[in-house]
Amino acid sequence: MLSGVHVVVLGENEHLPEDLRRSLTGIISVRHIRIKAREVVDIGNGTVVIIDADRAASFSPDDIADLVQNQIRPARPLIFVGQAKSRAPLAAHNLLRFGSFMFRPFSTASLLDIVQFLSSQPRAVEPVPAGEASPTWIVDEHALAMSAGETVLAELFSFAKGQSRLNQPDLIKTGDLLIGSLAESGLNSWVHGVRQHHDRTYQHCLLVAGLAVGFGLKLQFRQSDLQLVAKGALLHDIGKARVPLDILDKPGKLTDAESAMMQKHPVYGEEAMRLEAGVEPAVLRVMRSHHEFLDGSGYPDGLVGESIDDLVRLTTIADIVAALIEQRPYKAPLSGEEAFEVLAAMHGKLDMPIVKALSPLGRLI
Repeated sequence: MLSGVHVVVLGENEHLPEDLRRSLTGIISVRHIRIKAREVVDIGNGTVVIIDADRAASFSPDDIADLVQNQIRPARPLIFVGQAKSRAPLAAHNLLRFGSFMFRPFSTASLLDIVQFLSSQPRAVEPVPAGEASPTWIVDEHALAMSAGETVLAELFSFAKGQSRLNQPDLIKTGDLLIGSLAESGLNSWVHGVRQHHDRTYQHCLLVAGLAVGFGLKLQFRQSDLQLVAKGALLHDIGKARVPLDILDKPGKLTDAESAMMQKHPVYGEEAMRLEAGVEPAVLRVMRSHHEFLDGSGYPDGLVGESIDDLVRLTTIADIVAALIEQRPYKAPLSGEEAFEVLAAMHGKLDMPIVKALSPLGRLI
């Protein structure tokens, strides 16, 4: 139960839609209000307001603008939910500067996450000025892939803890969505969208997966290799499910003992996945060896040179770039170009022809 969070859902239909009902389980109170044009709405003690754009079809954008500006007001966290087509009229009227847009279909956990996140943030009195970029939870070009990625990661971490079975069809489908989305819309909007995610472990996994696939596309990998990259990158950190949270979430430097525990996560993940039929050896190698370096200084096995294959080398680069450009409590994020400058200085550790071929992408991330 989220203490102190009161959600008000506005829409034209009589009852709360099923996807919202499922997603908002655990909120201390959820009130659904059937709205009509030009009628006053009593928001009451609502701390977060959701406008169901799919269930307010007869409302003109002017009606919604009046509702938002004169009744909800910018000081109250606001989320629009709907299909991609619902976003266009809101964007045309600059309404999205007042809040975020959540795309259907979304996982049952994702809306609860954003409600919890927004309700905990200080709220400005004024909205983002018209014409300026406003933060959105899911970037529309990647909505399906990002939502699927978030859902499958939840399943994977549950599997790694021994709490569920692995759903390989969902994992394969998510990888294909990721490849198609990156091929069509590119890295920039993927990185921007992932940065909105509040969970650091999920953010990192989604970022590494997007970077690895984007890098593979840049290097003109075959579709079959892209599928292996996507699968391996989504799986690469699931062994962290067995690392204590006080180590995973520690804001400062780890002790030697804590570092030793953290460095076991590739082994934990690979061991869990090795028991599953149909997992490709290349994927297992990505999971176990994404922290290996060509000079033998990596972990867990101290592999050297040719014993590290190309898919592992690519995922290692994606993993390092992700760590460098992420916001962490103990460091400021680097730009993409700065991240590739760091990679360029890692002679002997990384595959420099790959780094050089990918470096033009630095300005996109």
